[in-house]
Amino acid sequence: MPRARVEEEMQAHHSESGATQEAAPVNLREVFPHVQLDAKAGVIELDATVSIEAHDPKHPDVYLETLVCIPDSKEYESLLVTKAKPSHVHAALLLLGLSPGQPGAWVWEGEHVRGVAPRGPGLRVRFVVGGKEFAPGAWVRDRKTGTLMADSPGGDSFVFAGSIMTGAAGREHYKADVEGCLVGLTTFGSETIAWTQMSNPESAAEEPHWVADPSMPNFGDPVIVRISRPGAGE
Repeated sequence: MPRARVEEEMQAHHSESGATQEAAPVNLREVFPHVQLDAKAGVIELDATVSIEAHDPKHPDVYLETLVCIPDSKEYESLLVTKAKPSHVHAALLLLGLSPGQPGAWVWEGEHVRGVAPRGPGLRVRFVVGGKEFAPGAWVRDRKTGTLMADSPGGDSFVFAGSIMTGAAGREHYKADVEGCLVGLTTFGSETIAWTQMSNPESAAEEPHWVADPSMPNFGDPVIVRISRPGAGE
């Protein structure tokens, strides 16, 4: 579906709380399947769809583990799903002149686990609906406190972590392509784009508390994922 039509159809189907109106990149070109790049503007765009239903009164709490995933991975615990391969997004970020850092990790030290924060160049991640940009954290809230992720410490801080290569020599795979985590929330250690705040995926170590906020669009609605260098286009 053409981008202009997508935006027209979405105008009446979402809350505008926390939204900002931003001009769309004008020189986008497809560099990989489902991945568009405007090198001059320093912007990448991906087509995605909402992968969960956050408006069912019978099931009001949809717990989240990722923000953007790929098909047949974590759709039931992710805000969005995209057909863009994480390794292709990685390559597009390289085309913007960025170098990957490293995903977060959990390290045992005696009887305790220590979190090693993800690192890499900072990224600005936005979800675009009806021509308006939303911080990913505007659609995520803490079930315990009701606070939006966007309003929490580091709530809008993302880095190009770059996932990792896994497998035997000669048969290596880009781990995010296998596990499906493109833009992370919980720290699995395979994210291409990582949230900088550590969150343990083991429920025994940390009780899940991030849920989808009902201000987000409906299941199946189209959303554009816009990724850029901080300050790009300013």
